[in-house]
Amino acid sequence: MSQSHWFSDLPRTIGELPSEEKKQKLRELRPTRGTQLPNSDGGRRDSAPPTRGPGRLPTLGFGNRKAWDFTGYKFGYIQFSGQASGQPFYDICSAESLSADQNLRRKPIKITLDRFRVKEYPGWGPHRILINFSSEHSVNGATHQVNFNQSIQANDNNFAAVNGIPVFKGLQVGDEGLILRCYTVNVKNQSDETFLAFLESPIVRAGLLLSQVHTGTKLLSQTALEIAKSIAKRNRNAAVQKFEVGLDFSGPEIPVRCKLRTGSYVAVQVPGNLTTWNWEKWKYSKKRQGIIEYGTDNQLPYNYLIFSISQYDNDSG
Repeated sequence: MSQSHWFSDLPRTIGELPSEEKKQKLRELRPTRGTQLPNSDGGRRDSAPPTRGPGRLPTLGFGNRKAWDFTGYKFGYIQFSGQASGQPFYDICSAESLSADQNLRRKPIKITLDRFRVKEYPGWGPHRILINFSSEHSVNGATHQVNFNQSIQANDNNFAAVNGIPVFKGLQVGDEGLILRCYTVNVKNQSDETFLAFLESPIVRAGLLLSQVHTGTKLLSQTALEIAKSIAKRNRNAAVQKFEVGLDFSGPEIPVRCKLRTGSYVAVQVPGNLTTWNWEKWKYSKKRQGIIEYGTDNQLPYNYLIFSISQYDNDSG
């Protein structure tokens, strides 16, 4: 898989910023009186809530670290197949422990965004979030970088209203596998919020079709990346999550790599210095439609997303 300097061109996430820059960014995200704020019903209210008493603004987060402040990632795989029907939970294993599906080599695949859970994002909610996805598309021995943006909305401790949203359709897997990158921006700049509403249209929700790579596809892909860069740099916007994961065809002799196969993967934003993680502690709940702590029904206390990979049939989409 090819090396990429994708992250070097993008602003750092808020968790990567030095302390003083982080404080300044958090102050930008706090609404001032007279600022129109979004309501959960899609409308807007004319003034900021009080800074003290009931309905006060959340703290800046200078004390205990917040979920948006983390810079590490853990990757899991939900074992939907091979378990008895009627069970209320599905096991999750490390994506590093999988057996790669060699049949996906040089084959077209479809990648979808199936869940996006916000534990905590900086600033006042609800949050409008720009998600930039990036990968490499291998065609006739050449590799093309592809980018695609999606816009979602969610409050803290809630799921965004997404399920099976196409990202890439017909993405051609290379000889060594694929790389998937994800970068999110919490958008509070009102002008950018208006623009992002376009990204929630049915046309954009259809995903980036890669059955054929042509000038228009390349232009759309490059534009998506430039939009993400521009919005992330704007005042009152903050990059929050980013990861880059390689999914390859290596065997058990290299147990530290994530493997490629069809199914649903979990990407969890965790503290960068986290050294221990036990996927057996967490299950996918059919009832809650998300990841919970087994035996307690507590939601996974981190920001996370679930993306799925399936074989792509050009006739069915």
